[in-house]
Amino acid sequence: MLSVERVSVVFGGVQALTDVSFEVAPGEIWGIIGPNGAGKTTLFNVLSGLIAVNRGRIRFAERDITQWPSYRRALAGMSRTLQTPQVFDQITVHDNVMAALLSRMPGRLLAAAVRWPATWRAERQAVREAAILLQNSLLGSEIGTVAGDLSFGHQRVLEIYRAWAMNPQVILLDEPLSGLTESERQVVLQLVKQMAAEGRAVLWVEHHLPSVLEVAHRILVLADGQVVAVGEPAQIQQNETVRRVYLGEESPRVVSDR
Repeated sequence: MLSVERVSVVFGGVQALTDVSFEVAPGEIWGIIGPNGAGKTTLFNVLSGLIAVNRGRIRFAERDITQWPSYRRALAGMSRTLQTPQVFDQITVHDNVMAALLSRMPGRLLAAAVRWPATWRAERQAVREAAILLQNSLLGSEIGTVAGDLSFGHQRVLEIYRAWAMNPQVILLDEPLSGLTESERQVVLQLVKQMAAEGRAVLWVEHHLPSVLEVAHRILVLADGQVVAVGEPAQIQQNETVRRVYLGEESPRVVSDR
């Protein structure tokens, strides 16, 4: 589904990423971990097209997207959340999700201007789909709430639902558990599992290591912009380099207890 081949990024002489390579299959959950400044968010910015690579290649569903702008990647089936939730804070929870659904409508700008019958049908369908997606969710009782009035945790959950509503093949989640309560965290973990069960590839930058160990199929560890280790959670727990570089500890118990 997604192939990253020897990607390198330089900012003003600083090597932010160096020869990063990995491949993600449909339905896989990849946890991306590492200390602060390791290059995790830079990697997400490269994958989503917000910054350009200096060297390397990115392939998505067998297409070379290395030079594609971010909007083209989104329309092709790649969606992303950010560390700080970015919602449309002046409209309702329902309409935030409906906006994402409408982004999938072909001929969006022309159709919206002309108001063809197909446009009306697409909008009515989006209204129904948004309600169905939200009705049994954590936000089910807040469908009509203006998004700006939601708590921080619920705004983060809304952003995940909006990204999911775009029907992506690949979804990038940047620290989705940050600032959440334990109950909200469990909701997000179930969403991550459900997205993967639907065949979507999920890449997930996260500092809450127990959650990554619980949910991820594979984990990629970055340090100083380089790949330190790649493997299944059990392998990462036993990796001495990971314990030294990421945790600053030698005991494998520390990895599971943090």
